[in-house]
Amino acid sequence: MRRNDLDICADILRIAQTGAKKTRIVYQANLNFKIVKKYIVRLIDNGLLDPAGDTRLYTTTNRGWDFLTKYEKLVTPLKSNKEWRRDVHHVRTSPDGVDIGNRLDVKPTWQRNVVDA
Repeated sequence: MRRNDLDICADILRIAQTGAKKTRIVYQANLNFKIVKKYIVRLIDNGLLDPAGDTRLYTTTNRGWDFLTKYEKLVTPLKSNKEWRRDVHHVRTSPDGVDIGNRLDVKPTWQRNVVDA
């Protein structure tokens, strides 16, 4: 599944919580340097990320922590709902409501012959 801009920003802020150089952000966020630069500039401009001067260490600001907290509150219920929907989608039941799972010996109703029924 593709990540959107908010997911990527949250990933960068999580990585930079204890301080991180650009290389670490690139590898842990699974992005390239060109894309990371764009996101770092955006996060700094919005006060979510702090460049620590000469050390080239980026750290998440208090505002960045607030963003992460709100982001997690918003996304967590959606992730659990998606996982639930994925699990329900894979459950197969017979016409009488019995869970047949992924058994290969049970054919769907439309594939059964008169002899099978």
